Amino acid sequence: MLIQLLAMPLLLVSSVALAADDLLEEAAPMKDMVTAPQKSALSSPFEYRAYLLAEYQRWWVRNKDGGWSAPNLEAGLTGKLSAADRWQLYLDGTGTFTENTGRTRAVLGQAGIRYAPAPSLQLNAGKERTRKSPGLIVSPGDFIHAGENLPGLREQRTGTWNIRVSWQSPVASVDAMALPLMINDEYGIPVSDGQKRGGALRAFLQYGVFDAALSGGIIDGGAVFGAHLQAFALKALKLYAEAGFQHDAATRAIKKENTLAVLVGARYEGVTDMSFTAEVYRNGAGLTGAEPGRFAKTWYAIASASHANLWRESSLTLTHIQSLEENSCSLLGRYQLPFGAMNTAGVTLGATHGAAGTQYGAGVPSWTLAADWRISI
Repeated sequence: MLIQLLAMPLLLVSSVALAADDLLEEAAPMKDMVTAPQKSALSSPFEYRAYLLAEYQRWWVRNKDGGWSAPNLEAGLTGKLSAADRWQLYLDGTGTFTENTGRTRAVLGQAGIRYAPAPSLQLNAGKERTRKSPGLIVSPGDFIHAGENLPGLREQRTGTWNIRVSWQSPVASVDAMALPLMINDEYGIPVSDGQKRGGALRAFLQYGVFDAALSGGIIDGGAVFGAHLQAFALKALKLYAEAGFQHDAATRAIKKENTLAVLVGARYEGVTDMSFTAEVYRNGAGLTGAEPGRFAKTWYAIASASHANLWRESSLTLTHIQSLEENSCSLLGRYQLPFGAMNTAGVTLGATHGAAGTQYGAGVPSWTLAADWRISI
């Protein structure tokens, strides 16, 4: 579907999300749901979000014929069932139908159980996503949840299977995690061959206008490390930096030299409806065997701007990713227009540019266009 087609030119991580759905969110700790959820009748402890989406897409490949697919369909459900502020069952999944291939599939994003024996202690077993790093698209400081979808598209909510013990306070947290099943198939189910395993410790601290995270662990017999530091200035500006390295076998196979990755950025989120982000990303030594959807080179500049509450509460997001080593770049624009509380129309336009021999020089869609309609339930 659209994200699969944009995966190479727009460096996306998700392979199933089609469009933005800001009524849905990643599974959050107890008492920490950012957006007020829908609730079932009679004040039940069951909370949920769901959506249906239909999409038309068209793409053009430089020096080749393009194609189209419609209608593509997607349905998603996020829910949690809580009991006495101690137990919580959570689930996040999607189902998709792609017209031009006639293929239907279901994908498990998150599922598991949490238990809080005390207000400051939480246990988890299952597939969950708890990303705290500030990077817009890629976060070298988070070796567990390193990627995020491009701004304007649906939030990345694919989790990682883990067994977690966490101590939490209003300004700090410490997580100890076993990571027994880190590689999943296209349906979100752990693979039987070539599995990656490990364990990690992660600490997060807020102090005044600063927040910081430090994590480390062992994955597939190799050391992994990540950190980020973020500062808030003038009540509207975030300045942040991330760093991380991975010496596990899978990373060494595609990054045979320096695996240290660094990102620095600034984000403006003022009292107006506009926000701006600018980042510079160094991807270690790049990839020796560039894979679709990856930053294949070493140096990149990332810029994004968004404006909410335009005509009839519509929104516009523009994102540009530029290689600093060659003449290649990718761009994405998305416009969303709500119709009432439950319906949203959206248009997404993506483009890539690359000279011969560059990352986007051949075989990559030079233009992609999609129009979709989403019903939130």
